[in-house]
Amino acid sequence: MEEMIIGLQNPGSAYCRLIQGKLRLRYRCCRQDKLVCTRCEQQRKTVVYNCYAGLTEIVTPIKIDGKLISYGFAGQFITDYRLPQEITQLWKNAGFDVKDLQDVYRASPFFEKTALDNMCNLSSMMLDFIVTRKYVSIRRLGVTEQIMHYIDEHIAEPLKLDDVASALKYSRSTISHMIKRKLGRKQEQD
Repeated sequence: MEEMIIGLQNPGSAYCRLIQGKLRLRYRCCRQDKLVCTRCEQQRKTVVYNCYAGLTEIVTPIKIDGKLISYGFAGQFITDYRLPQEITQLWKNAGFDVKDLQDVYRASPFFEKTALDNMCNLSSMMLDFIVTRKYVSIRRLGVTEQIMHYIDEHIAEPLKLDDVASALKYSRSTISHMIKRKLGRKQEQD
């Protein structure tokens, strides 16, 4: 799973950065994002959830031609002014002042249920618009790229031309020709 941040070039809200930096909990964010994406894929719809640190996020599956290609995340806002107990305790145990944490948490944007529902609808509509207008598309790998990808994936194995051709469903001569072209060599006898 690769994270792409579009728009603001930062890794999240001030509260999120504080939790990840001071408590070193970035790994929990990544793990939870992965689990929510799996849930989103299984349910085949937008999922709204509260992360372990108390922030609310919206995750929407992005599909092109019926194929799931990614997920859109919107959020890092609060729907409750109370800090999660676990985070408060971890903060105290680390020797930090809870008031500092509360101040940053409560400075996060707050949304009530109606506004949250509207944001979910808006998020889904925006992603649908982007996909239907073909601002995003799936680029198919060319033969040479498929060969190079296959070689990269199997670099630790002894590779034979026939194995590559069989795996990629091309003829031996096509694979040979494309490799020679990529390496800048003239077509010669194998």
